[in-house]
Formats: sequence, structure tokens, C-alpha cells
Amino acid sequence: MHICFSLVESDGEKLYHTAYLVGPAGDILAKYRKTHLNNQELTWATAGDELCKVHAIPALGHVAMMIEDEVWSPEVSRCLALEGVEVVLHPTDWDTKEAGELAATERAGENRFHLVSVTRLDSPGQLVSQTTHAGEFLGGEPIPLMRYCQGTWCRWGVEEQVIVDLQRRQAHCKMMGDHLDVLEKRFPDLYNVCTVPREDLHTWRDVTTMRPGDFPDEYRYLRGSFGLKRAHECRGSEDFSSSNH
Repeated sequence: MHICFSLVESDGEKLYHTAYLVGPAGDILAKYRKTHLNNQELTWATAGDELCKVHAIPALGHVAMMIEDEVWSPEVSRCLALEGVEVVLHPTDWDTKEAGELAATERAGENRFHLVSVTRLDSPGQLVSQTTHAGEFLGGEPIPLMRYCQGTWCRWGVEEQVIVDLQRRQAHCKMMGDHLDVLEKRFPDLYNVCTVPREDLHTWRDVTTMRPGDFPDEYRYLRGSFGLKRAHECRGSEDFSSSNH
């Protein structure tokens, strides 16, 4: 049995959000320090300095890891795919249903690898552990089956283990339909902007000298009239759920 999970790692005075892959003998086969920290993690964690290496493990295949909301970063998954990963292990804590139902499906589908996401039973997004399959294009499938991966999910609120047989060959079929090989049909010479440092990117900061603090909160223009701005609070995604309509 192999186990993948994430913990807080202490290294001197620094803390990391780190994923581990532990083998049957209890030894650590792989370790990955999360590189793409969210706002909450930035208050305590140090970012890792490299993406997870792809490890050749006889019982599992070519394996790598990513952590939690890194599933929303397309570059992480694409880099792992280009390194030849077959199975991405993904310890997570689903904060929204979209993370599992949308982002996980997109990352596995656009790179054609198996994505095994493991989480706690009471995750806030009300999703549990799931496996998103790489899939294999055989020809003649409807477009949704060509484009989107299929998955195997545990049931929310049910403590259970689901055994999934992953076909390693599927992760080597990179075809999405008859004409698109998701890794071969790439033109890296056109993607230089992807490596431009964040501070050098063209954003609204480059086209105006105004800053958010330069605008008064009390007044606003509304269709040419000058009036008081109504007091309001920022709304979160939970305010737009079906239960609040």
C-alpha cells in the first residue's frame, strides 16, 4: 500500500505545505513543497522552489504530486505532463464543488493524465476523494467524451474506499479527437510571454497613475449625476447559492 498526504513541514525557521508519498515499508518515496500558495498559506508558509519531480515507481508508474488549489493553475499540470507523468497524486481540501468537478476535469483532460485527488470526509466543498481518468481516444466517440475526462467519485458523507484500476497506457494517448494531440501540437516559440515576471506584465498599473486609494469612498458619478455612494459589503460566492435565491 502507498499513501499520499500533505502536512506542515518545519525546516529551521521556515514552514512548508508539503505532500509526501509513503511506500509499503513506511519510507518516503517522494516529497513536494507547495509552490503556488494561496492567501491564507502566505501568512505562514514558505513557497517551494520547484515543481514536483516525476518519480518512476514500479507499483504506480510515473508519478508526481500537486497540492490543493494548484489544480486551478494550468501551468503546473502542463509541466508535469511534459515531464512524462502518468498519475498525479493530489492531496486536497475541496473548498468548492467547482474545484473537483471543473478544475480537476480540465487539468486531467487537457493533459491526459490520471488525477487522483484525496481529501477529508468533511471538506467544505462537499466533495470527497475522486479519480479523474486520463481516457483513451478510440475514434467515433461523441465530442463530450473526446473532450472531457470521466471520473470515479466517493460519496459525500459516506466513509468508504473505492478501488480504481488505472490503465497506464491511457496517459500515453494524448489525442483529443482526430486532430489534436494535446502535447505534440504546441508552439513553444510563441509562448515567451508565459515566462515574463509578474511585475513586468502589462496590467492596469501600466496605463494609469491612479490607485484604488486615490478614489473617494463617499461620492461617485452615476450617469452624469453626482451623488452619495450607497454603503455596501462585498459578497461572497455563498451569497449567490441556490439557497439564497
